[in-house]
Amino acid sequence: MTGYRDLLLHLDDVGSNHNRIRVAIDLAARFGAHLTGFHSLRPAPQVRHYLPSELIDRHRKNVDGRAATLRREFEAACLAAGQPCEWLQSELPPIAGMKLAGRVCDLAILEKAVVATDGPADAWYGEPMLPHELGLRMGRPVLVLPTGADIDAANLGQRVLVAWNGSREASRAVHDALPLLAKAAHIQLLCIDADETGGTPGALMVRHLARHGAKVELASQASGEEPVEAILRDSMQRYGMDLLVMGAYGHSRLREMVFGGVTEAILDGLEKPVLFGN
Repeated sequence: MTGYRDLLLHLDDVGSNHNRIRVAIDLAARFGAHLTGFHSLRPAPQVRHYLPSELIDRHRKNVDGRAATLRREFEAACLAAGQPCEWLQSELPPIAGMKLAGRVCDLAILEKAVVATDGPADAWYGEPMLPHELGLRMGRPVLVLPTGADIDAANLGQRVLVAWNGSREASRAVHDALPLLAKAAHIQLLCIDADETGGTPGALMVRHLARHGAKVELASQASGEEPVEAILRDSMQRYGMDLLVMGAYGHSRLREMVFGGVTEAILDGLEKPVLFGN
């Protein structure tokens, strides 16, 4: 992949969208990409008793009003930056809508969701599970941003930590991130328990990335009793990395939910942007 040409940005009506819009516009400008803003309209609360039509109409008016405000914010920011864009709005839940729209994009960008307080409808809306589900099912790479973080958009992807275990998922993540990795100032390919994975050695991936012009340093570490996600977070902090690249769900999502897994742990404690291969 020589670059990202089509970016998809998820926008919600709960948290602040300012930071994710800024990051998306910067990435789009960096790669000369088209940017699409996507928003799912929130459904009326699900109740057991009859809901008067005037309440449904009022809810729909509020939802349409919030969507119109989001669209104005997104399009005004793109216009000010000279960024080509379009708006996509859906009545599907975010997971279903983003999966459909995302399959014709090069990179989907979203922020870890703020849980809404609109009652039972929010469970159907499904936004809190958006990063988890798209990381597993969309088929395209997903860039997940921490909630409300003040990200240095201009320098995002300059210092990158790549979690490498030689697996198909790790390889997919590296190749999905190639447009960013080729432009990064410094990349550390971190192999954890390298002798135990039985996958492709990290040295071969370092050589492969070098052929793409990437500047890569190879590091290895044994986990011992320390969880892998803790090692990754510590390495991000210690080396001043601004982006983590990793494969999503080496096991099924059900197994990760039941027994625990690195993907779930990273998403639950997200502090830095993470690009998940898909």
